[in-house]
Amino acid sequence: MRAKKALFLLLLFLLAGAKLLWAQSLGFGLKAGLDTATQDLPSMPDLTYQSVMGFSGGVFSDLFLTDFLGFQAEVNFIQKGSQNTTSNALVVSDGVTGITSVSIYNAYDYLEIPLMAKGRLALGPDLGLYALAGPAVAFLLNETSTQTLWPTETLSYERASFNGTASYPSTEWSIEAGVGMEVSNALLLEIRDDMGLTNASQAGVNSPNVQNNVFTFETGLRVF
Repeated sequence: MRAKKALFLLLLFLLAGAKLLWAQSLGFGLKAGLDTATQDLPSMPDLTYQSVMGFSGGVFSDLFLTDFLGFQAEVNFIQKGSQNTTSNALVVSDGVTGITSVSIYNAYDYLEIPLMAKGRLALGPDLGLYALAGPAVAFLLNETSTQTLWPTETLSYERASFNGTASYPSTEWSIEAGVGMEVSNALLLEIRDDMGLTNASQAGVNSPNVQNNVFTFETGLRVF
């Protein structure tokens, strides 16, 4: 009985100590915003993609080892992709051959987990700046390609979407870096660059290496 009582008291002590430590150094919050995404082709620098808009949002937790330096882990939903338009393309639609413009929009939905080093600088009692950088791994949730044929005198407008999730890499690695501002230890404003490191093009086809790049604008709310 004494051993059980001592073990119970020790457990309560450890839980109280952990709670006190977390209350002093561990933070948690929510964030959401918009992103502008595009894709790069390192082997074909002359071929460019137009950027597209998407949504990003998730939760974060930061742990500071000192007053200035710590780490931040996140779990985010983020949309990536690009659009490419080819002019004077020869196409066949409904048995009719013609020359038109063809737009292809590739949309990717990812569950992304960054782990970053974080530094902060207090500018006053209610205002601080921070910077963060580190790697991220993303898991593909969905990929949709939408092809649009623009109308001409002989061709009618046509749009078709294809789900290609199974044909694309299931994971992607990137490096993220950003800066932000925190007001009253509650409201966060942040910009971040997400630079892809691995190939995000369709697997099993003769396609060039494609890397996702995303620039995000987010606001956040620190819960504690």
